[in-house]
Amino acid sequence: MALPVLAMSVAGCGSQSATAGKDVAAPASGDGTSRTAPPSKRTTPGKPTGGSAKPDEAVKDFVTQVLNENYAEWCMGNAPVLPTDQDPAVFCAQPTMHRSLGSLHDAWAKPGVTLPPEGRVTVDVPVKKKAKEVEVPDTAITLDGRSLRELELIGSSGDTSSFSLSLGVVKKDGRWYVESWNIEV
Repeated sequence: MALPVLAMSVAGCGSQSATAGKDVAAPASGDGTSRTAPPSKRTTPGKPTGGSAKPDEAVKDFVTQVLNENYAEWCMGNAPVLPTDQDPAVFCAQPTMHRSLGSLHDAWAKPGVTLPPEGRVTVDVPVKKKAKEVEVPDTAITLDGRSLRELELIGSSGDTSSFSLSLGVVKKDGRWYVESWNIEV
């Protein structure tokens, strides 16, 4: 079976799950940048800000930032869910983070799909009142009227019924953050 580029790229990083602060190699150069990482449109991370009032807003922001290749901006906004000993600016500049987010971008930004801000990202996820964690499947997220799963499987062949991607969203200090993306093959 031919798998989507997304599954192969993230799995090629040594894990089929990417989590902020985990499974990421050190930067390639002493200044915290890398010549091999695809640059995000905003290459200089700012002060940590971010989080959303609701989990669906956090997912929408994540997908929009990835589609617009604003990897460093998204990562810095997620600094509150990084391990406390992790420097957000160094972590967010790491090549592995850029490659993983670039793989998600490539899986979703297919020809004929209108990207944000013109293309609309929607999220349909039920959340229990006291929830602190939510798992959002790719089938609950749409871009320009198509689920992310539909987009991820474009170009795949064979039995793709076991493939799925979900986003782990956590609540910290009253704000919601996308903490991880998990791939099942």
